Amino acid sequence: MESRKTLERKLAEAEAKRKNDLKKAREGYDKKENIFKEKENLLNSLLGMVEDVYHLSRDELQQLDCIRALRDATENEGPVEEKKADEWGIVMTVGKAKEATDCLFTVAGGDEKKNSMSLVDFKALMKLLLSKFNPEMYKHLLEKIHTLYPDEDDMPDKLESMYSNWVQNKDAPDAETLSDSVALMIDDLEDSIGKKEFISLFSSHVVACGLMAPSWQFVERVIADDNKTAE
Repeated sequence: MESRKTLERKLAEAEAKRKNDLKKAREGYDKKENIFKEKENLLNSLLGMVEDVYHLSRDELQQLDCIRALRDATENEGPVEEKKADEWGIVMTVGKAKEATDCLFTVAGGDEKKNSMSLVDFKALMKLLLSKFNPEMYKHLLEKIHTLYPDEDDMPDKLESMYSNWVQNKDAPDAETLSDSVALMIDDLEDSIGKKEFISLFSSHVVACGLMAPSWQFVERVIADDNKTAE
């Protein structure tokens, strides 16, 4: 049978170990918290730089990210011409496209509970798409294409019409053209729209018309398909 002193020593050792483990756990938590704060500060700094360069608010940056996500999701559903506007509207209510649509509706000023978005907010979203998202994407795509095909004559036939469109629209439209283009989308509408109307407008005037600049991954698929045809 162990003596009292031995038991007291073991209890003291166990208590010391418990305190040491607790100290290490706290240090580990503090370290992780500091890393998280550093990453958060870095992200905020980068966002601030992007805001300064592109003269965009954080809400607008969020909208651009949701537009990109919706563009990517719809691209994975096949070529634009294979579906009608109402079919694209259905696509926007399912899976990844639904997630991006919900995100876009909310960050662009829509209220899910009230099922409403003001036309002012919808106009602002469309202007952001046409004046910021598309021109920047077109410039990015042109840089990629010029690197891949220094000689334009080597470009696949399927890319030629796309390429011409990028060149033509790489600069943002002037204010009057922008306003007129957006006005055509919302002719005779009231001061606000519901979620279904938002989806209907976006699917018919944006997705079904191929109005969003494509991703480079989509362009690569076009090139790959052209190469297979040529074989």
